[in-house]
Amino acid sequence: MSQIDNFTSNLDTLSIIEIAGNDATAFLQAQLTSDITTIKIDDAQFSSWCTPQGRIITTLLVYKNKDSYFILLPKALDDNFQKKISIYILRSKVTINSRDDLAHITGISGEEFIQEIKNYLLTDNHNDALLIEIPDGNNTRSILATKEPLLEKISQIANNINDTYIERWKDMDIQSGVVWITEQTSNKLLPQDIDLEKLNALSHNKGCYPGQEIIARLHFRGKAKYGLYKGKISSDQELPTIGERLYLQNDSASCGMIVSVAKNNVDSNNCLASLKHDKSDVTHFTLEDKRTIDIMFSKINDT
Repeated sequence: MSQIDNFTSNLDTLSIIEIAGNDATAFLQAQLTSDITTIKIDDAQFSSWCTPQGRIITTLLVYKNKDSYFILLPKALDDNFQKKISIYILRSKVTINSRDDLAHITGISGEEFIQEIKNYLLTDNHNDALLIEIPDGNNTRSILATKEPLLEKISQIANNINDTYIERWKDMDIQSGVVWITEQTSNKLLPQDIDLEKLNALSHNKGCYPGQEIIARLHFRGKAKYGLYKGKISSDQELPTIGERLYLQNDSASCGMIVSVAKNNVDSNNCLASLKHDKSDVTHFTLEDKRTIDIMFSKINDT
């Protein structure tokens, strides 16, 4: 990736829930696709929750502190997630609560800004704030969740707050292969379709969870047809929307789906797509509304 500037981005499309109790680790281990037992205190891990058919209901970022787990997920899927996962509590000693008090959620990019926030939180003893490092392999992004706006109180950051940076943040997710499942893509993709294993969000050695049998069978037979690819779209083309399917000309069967879009480049815009591996060298596609679009795909780690 190119050099990362110091900037902040409003992440108001995310929300936070807290899962606590003596059985919280065992409960999450039996529900999510990642190996929860490997998360250390003050660390975070990407994960997902699936249907019994192995389809992803939502992707998650799971953060562990001393007493509980904080889960970040798309706000649009929050209520459905809480309602459905609560069914599995049964006699477990687990509580699930919305943390609406941590309503100010901000993406922080750049080592200098992250260090400034750490210094501020330590100096002012803000025990009610969460600063979560994003485990995308770059160690240059964190998410700050607080009860009240704090960034304008930090002089080095105050003059650089700009909500337009959300597209830059989305683009960094794209470069890292981070996919936030939305209402448009929920229940439509398997974990392998968006390469969750590469984010340590999918474990094949942890035991049972919803959809595990189907997901494991696909893995051990080596028959995954789809994977996650980064796409480049020229700026003079209308961008596809999340959830739009990709087709080859004169073919009624879909060969992929757009899962993320970022509009922030001068010459081109970027996207992520779950795409058939054998179609990754195709550049000309048809969308569901019959318009055509040219997308040049590459592997996530390719420049």
